[in-house]
Amino acid sequence: MAIQERKTKTGDRRYVVRVRDPLGQWYEVKVFALKCDAERYERELKRLNDEGRNAQSKGARNLLFGEYLGRWMIECRGHVSDGWKISQNQMIRDYILPHLANRRFAEIQPYDIGNVIEKSKERLQPQTAKHIYSLLRKMFGDAGRTLRHSRA
Repeated sequence: MAIQERKTKTGDRRYVVRVRDPLGQWYEVKVFALKCDAERYERELKRLNDEGRNAQSKGARNLLFGEYLGRWMIECRGHVSDGWKISQNQMIRDYILPHLANRRFAEIQPYDIGNVIEKSKERLQPQTAKHIYSLLRKMFGDAGRTLRHSRA
């Protein structure tokens, strides 16, 4: 666990409590105006950790990649053309889902993404492999924001 001091645009100090889960992922849990409040909250999180609980909710820990993908396609996909959505659907269906669909989202590691990219390079042009990488990068980047807000 860590407490990081940040300055806002107005120059005020804020204290961010971050925790690392058993898989090594850091999560920004809460932001405080006072350092003593951040330290108190960090102590509470450490106590919960000693009891065997972790920073992610049970739902977030058990979320499958395929489940997140459905949510991402509705909430986070962005404003792209219908043609690009068709291309994304094809890349997801043919190259991403066969490798990641039934994996827990929180357990997917960089080497898993590397495997998806390497396998796609065997059958595709380099530019298409880059599109797959960019698509995965967007999905995982959006997950950092959407899953953090859905935790309870």
